[in-house]
Amino acid sequence: MLPSDHPLLAKTYNNIGVKSLSDNNPELASIYHHIGQINASLGDYSTASLYYDKALDIKQKTLPPLHPDLAATYSMIAGIYRSMGKYSIALSYFEKTVEIEEKSLPSNHPDRASTFNNIGVIYRSMGDNLTAISYYKKSLDIQEKSLTSDDLNVASTYNNIAVVYDSMAAYPTALAYYEKALNIQRSLLPPIHLDLDTTYVTTG
Repeated sequence: MLPSDHPLLAKTYNNIGVKSLSDNNPELASIYHHIGQINASLGDYSTASLYYDKALDIKQKTLPPLHPDLAATYSMIAGIYRSMGKYSIALSYFEKTVEIEEKSLPSNHPDRASTFNNIGVIYRSMGDNLTAISYYKKSLDIQEKSLTSDDLNVASTYNNIAVVYDSMAAYPTALAYYEKALNIQRSLLPPIHLDLDTTYVTTG
């Protein structure tokens, strides 16, 4: 017997809910969204994309064009295409996210930092290191204004920048960013935490 919180049971419960709602009901969009998340967690990205598209279709019909939920759905779809290695399509959806966030969120909102970071990850995966760094630094600029200097999200961005410089053989610059990440991690994480081990290895 599956536990009550097992993802497959959640999928079944959601499918029951789908049958009882009208086509453009916002609750239906939420159910489609959750089914998409479950399939993504199971590694079934094609099915996840299908349900995210269903959620997006409803949201486009029922929400204002600059609504944050639309930006979030574009971002989720982009993440699916990134996981599938379809980077150009992923970027097109992240661009839609950026367009909404630029008009609807404060310039230093953490969600904007997250979107820039995700775009940086894609460019890094595509081998475009300079563009990746530019987006990571956009993310870092927002984080430095909106988060405390010892936030683990800041450490993660330092590490992302370091990895790119490392791959470009710009070792002194990479080391400087690794050390920034390490200083934050040391102050917040237990001594045996895996992230600390990883950073120690990369800094040599």
